[in-house]
Amino acid sequence: DGDSAKGSGEVFMRAPHGFGPIKCKFSFHDGTSTRYEFVLVPAGAPNRLRLLRACAKTAEIEGLQITIFDDDCNGKFDDYGADSLLIHGHPPSLLSRAICLRGKLYEFVSHPAGNTVEYRPYSGPAGIVDVLAKYKPAQKGVSIRSFIIGGTRGFFFAFDDRFHRTAVPEDVYSLRFGLLVRNREHVALGKGEWPSFKVKAGEVVEPSWGGSVKAGFSLSQDGRYLTVDKVAFFGEAGEQYIPLSFDILPVRAFLAQITKDARTRLETAVPHGTKRFDVGADGRLLPLNFEPPVSGEERVIIEYVSGILGRVMREERITFVKAKRGGGKDQPKP
Repeated sequence: DGDSAKGSGEVFMRAPHGFGPIKCKFSFHDGTSTRYEFVLVPAGAPNRLRLLRACAKTAEIEGLQITIFDDDCNGKFDDYGADSLLIHGHPPSLLSRAICLRGKLYEFVSHPAGNTVEYRPYSGPAGIVDVLAKYKPAQKGVSIRSFIIGGTRGFFFAFDDRFHRTAVPEDVYSLRFGLLVRNREHVALGKGEWPSFKVKAGEVVEPSWGGSVKAGFSLSQDGRYLTVDKVAFFGEAGEQYIPLSFDILPVRAFLAQITKDARTRLETAVPHGTKRFDVGADGRLLPLNFEPPVSGEERVIIEYVSGILGRVMREERITFVKAKRGGGKDQPKP
């Protein structure tokens, strides 16, 4: 407010790129407190900002440095499954109630302020998970940078090309996140319809995933436009692949009207055009609109050529009904 004194009327000038770091101090219900830093950056909408943490907490356990990041940006460092955990030399993971160091399982507790962590040998039943034993890559030369599984009791474990086998507490686990890389291309992994799996004491579990990738999409119409939307890619086991490189490897759609010979019933495809999906600010594909000239059966093919997923194609058909100028609908020709 320009009076050179702290008060409720203070206004900060917001630069186009945001501002910070902002330093503050948080206190918690257990009597502890911590210093905290964050930055504010534009959130993509007018007069909206996104808070990003600009600090972390580190400790040393069994000779290994452990770092906790407040990834949900609520000022606390004890949000299991929401905050991040980095163990030196290991792939990044989510904050977990158990960790594996040099092949040994430990219970792990982080306090809200992040100034204190506790650990002790894990005494419960445990098994082993190997995420690469039954993995079938769709293409050669793909690097697994991250593969994170999560249980039902706050247990989370990360794998990559090197650390693909580890001890885990007995629990039911599912895929939480993954990242595949090949050259400049990046593809994230989501659970999709990938089934959860149970790890029992003394067992070695080798979940199946990978293989040939299939695509799916939705079609809708409003009398003028035929809209292609919700393009998604799935592996043989149901896991979802989320490409992050649409800017360099676009998805294309091909539209053609199908006509049939009245005598032979042979089909002929009359192309209407080819379009490339645009990408939104969040990296997702935007809906794609075609404008068929007449009513009739339309064939839509999408194609994605990826160094990680391979060449993926999917065909769908729909009977398009074009609206008349007066508001009615043309009937498709028999």
